[in-house]
Amino acid sequence: MEKDISRLIESLSPNERKIIPHLNEKDIAEICKKSNLDNVSVLRSLEYLKSKGIVNLEVSQKKIVDVGVNGALYRKKGLPERRLLNLLDEKRIIKLEDAEKQSKLSEEEFKASLGILKRKAFIELKNEKIILSAKKEEISKKSLEEIFIDDLPLEYGSLSPEQMYALKSLEKRRKIIEIFDEKAIGIEMTELGKKVMNTEMKGSDMVEQITPELLKKDSLWQSKKFRRYDLGIPVPKINGGKRHFVNQAVDYARGLWTSMGFKEMSGDMVVSSFWNFDALFTAQDHPVREMQDTFFLGRKGDLPDKKLVKAVKDSHESGVAGSTGWGYEWSEEVRQWIGPIISNSTRQKALSWIRRRISGTFLDI
Repeated sequence: MEKDISRLIESLSPNERKIIPHLNEKDIAEICKKSNLDNVSVLRSLEYLKSKGIVNLEVSQKKIVDVGVNGALYRKKGLPERRLLNLLDEKRIIKLEDAEKQSKLSEEEFKASLGILKRKAFIELKNEKIILSAKKEEISKKSLEEIFIDDLPLEYGSLSPEQMYALKSLEKRRKIIEIFDEKAIGIEMTELGKKVMNTEMKGSDMVEQITPELLKKDSLWQSKKFRRYDLGIPVPKINGGKRHFVNQAVDYARGLWTSMGFKEMSGDMVVSSFWNFDALFTAQDHPVREMQDTFFLGRKGDLPDKKLVKAVKDSHESGVAGSTGWGYEWSEEVRQWIGPIISNSTRQKALSWIRRRISGTFLDI
């Protein structure tokens, strides 16, 4: 058993060694403080210790009530109704216009304060004036909302009826209160963990990784002790690199064409439109021959021998081997250089197409 614990200790990472002496703290923030590690490092180390059977972790969610942006400001300066009430305590009677200016409240805060103090029967409104009607002891006493803000943050489930009343009242007002879920992690030491904690932690100078400097001299690494690695511990799945989506699309298209009998060939980067379009029976007014679909280089290419040109011309004008053709007058002038394309493939297909039509057979692809 001692041997197993010793092997387990040898497998601990530096961060795991740092937090083990402080696991009785239970509070993650306190462990971070005493181990001098950030929250993420502590949580990750706790997961590793759990996988090694040293601790059990119980994760729970709890709802927390805390001050919002305005709530933090009002806790420091006082709620708007308190600031207005303090002004009235000095003046007793004051004009509405003057009260808004002297209280230094926004229009929204001033109107809300008037409504709250009137509902509590602290003031009366007569002839565009505010008249204080509350007694001295009522003014000095803190409201439930003020006490509630001072006590925050609190757990939602532990609120008293008075605190719940104050919460419902403040929730109606803008950004005074915010409620959010907080993850709580309970740490429980296992029996194995207690034995590890009570065992002297030797090997703090163990080597974590092999470096070029370490391998330069045999005396360096041979005298060191390497940290033991547990190959059975589950690790995050790593996804390898993927081919670019454009290359994937090219491969997919290539597979479709080759499965239909086409062959892929390499060739020149540019080719005459005679070979790319005319010889492949693409009409000279076809949309694919417009400049938005084809990259023209701006000069004419050379035509092949007259026999091939005539075969292409006839196929376009009147058709061959049973075809009716396109029925227009084919022009030799439409033969500019285009590119970049896989030209040899186009040329070889065109030659095969022409030969078969000259011989009266159809191209079978």
